[in-house]
Amino acid sequence: MSGIPYQPKGKFLWDFWVYEENGEYHLFYLQAPLHPDPHTRHRNSSVGHAVSKDLIHWQEKGTVLTASEDDKAWDSVSIWTGCTVKKDDTYYMFYTARSKQDVAEGGYVGHTQRIGVATSKDLHQWEKYQGNPVLTADYRYYESAAEAHNKHEGWRDPYIVYDEEEDIYYAFITARDKAGDPKARGCIARAKSKDLLHWEVLPPAVSPHTFTDMEVPFLHKHNGKWYMIFAVKEQWYSEEYKERIAPIPMWSIPMLYRDP
Repeated sequence: MSGIPYQPKGKFLWDFWVYEENGEYHLFYLQAPLHPDPHTRHRNSSVGHAVSKDLIHWQEKGTVLTASEDDKAWDSVSIWTGCTVKKDDTYYMFYTARSKQDVAEGGYVGHTQRIGVATSKDLHQWEKYQGNPVLTADYRYYESAAEAHNKHEGWRDPYIVYDEEEDIYYAFITARDKAGDPKARGCIARAKSKDLLHWEVLPPAVSPHTFTDMEVPFLHKHNGKWYMIFAVKEQWYSEEYKERIAPIPMWSIPMLYRDP
């Protein structure tokens, strides 16, 4: 196979997630108008949708989730990475967003990240939950924007898993904890819920004090163990960690696991 299997017309595409049901794959992805400035793209991102039967040939279904037009809304800046799960007969799309009401020193808008949810009965038409945001950082465990080295509050990239043994949902989130080197506080936050709408934020699932950020966590269970995969940039590695892993290339993908 060669070439690009799918690309939305006239738009950038980056972070994505896939939901499969009855042999049909639903691709949800961040999209933005073509523009050379990455900051401009991130300020204008929304969620697009495409479907496929074979993961090769895709049919574009348009935009399914956009930022609120109300400047006072919690999600008035842009929509960022999330995930999609199903409970009973309803689909839940969790997503990250920021607000124009949050203005940092220097005039940066949208420095605080929060997580909300939209629901659907058919994976095509989505309605934002009126009680959003459903997940925000708990400052007992996690760094606030005021405490951050870059004055940005990290709370994004939710990934939801269902634990059958406990009959409960867990959310894993890109965040920063409160201790240690301000540029090495990247962690994966954790929260739990019974109904996907009301959440209890817990201490970090993992906080190695090794990276500035640990993005887009993904969990997979194999042979009785949970494996967590996450993404980091080379410039987010601490100097101590660079020395410890040498000569492993900086672009390798970190992975953690634990016993059940």
